[in-house]
Amino acid sequence: MIKIDRSAEPVPASLTMAGNVVDNERSAAQSYYTAVPAPSKTYKFKRYKEDDIVEALERLFHGKCAYCESKYIGTQKMDVEHYRPKGKVNESQTHPGYWWLALDWDNLLPSCTDCNRRRGQKIAVLQADGTIVFTDTMENAGKECAFPVSGPYRAWNSQDNLGLEVPLLINPCEHDPDDHLSWHISNTKAPILLAKLLGVQPDQKGVSSIEIMGLNRLGLVNERAAVLQQIEVQVKNIYQLIEITAIMPACEARERCLIKIGQDIDELHACSKPNRQYASMVKSYIEPHMKTLKRYLVGLLP
Repeated sequence: MIKIDRSAEPVPASLTMAGNVVDNERSAAQSYYTAVPAPSKTYKFKRYKEDDIVEALERLFHGKCAYCESKYIGTQKMDVEHYRPKGKVNESQTHPGYWWLALDWDNLLPSCTDCNRRRGQKIAVLQADGTIVFTDTMENAGKECAFPVSGPYRAWNSQDNLGLEVPLLINPCEHDPDDHLSWHISNTKAPILLAKLLGVQPDQKGVSSIEIMGLNRLGLVNERAAVLQQIEVQVKNIYQLIEITAIMPACEARERCLIKIGQDIDELHACSKPNRQYASMVKSYIEPHMKTLKRYLVGLLP
């Protein structure tokens, strides 16, 4: 998960135009939920998936899931996910859901189906001895209508102050995931996310986000491992080329090697850019190497 600046993408026109199908649905929902007596069923929102909304979310998040950073383009249809759930709240049986935010740009995120839809998953667990094992039984994971908060306050309608809520799920447009999550990547065959430690206690936003979205589910860990092991090979190849170049005499071949080392370092760095899959994990892995590689390269220059 990486921090995203939502202001980089203008609010989609369908969410701001008066009198269009989105605005009409917003008005209909307002009438539905303010009726007396209060409705017993949830309103069926449909217009939060308008084409310009989907396209804006794809641009903003580079075609990746907001939570796990998997590229869904080309493999699956993106779920337009409501950070604050629109129809109900799993942790509060009587809550009607944050229906007034169902068509609010700031509440919409792109999600892969596994992060958004609740189903059984095998989950990777870090053992006390440092080994990683997967659960034998399926554990339910997927955000669905989950929205845990810390403390007693929860907004129930549009007049309530959302700023007083303390959400226990990371919103990458509002929170910096690096403040709450860390990577355990010493075993490149099973890279997993951990909640950052605050003293001796794990960060609760990190814990809840990992557990609820299933951010260490088997399929996801395997996909990350495939990417990370490629990065591991790239790093090793650069070190090997540096060693070879260091013992070469001054010649044209050596100059070509120096150019190749610089290009390979740039390509490695590009793998951690926001548009790349699992950029947060890759950045965490390559950061300790980047300064060393650049220092070695400078030392080889004439």
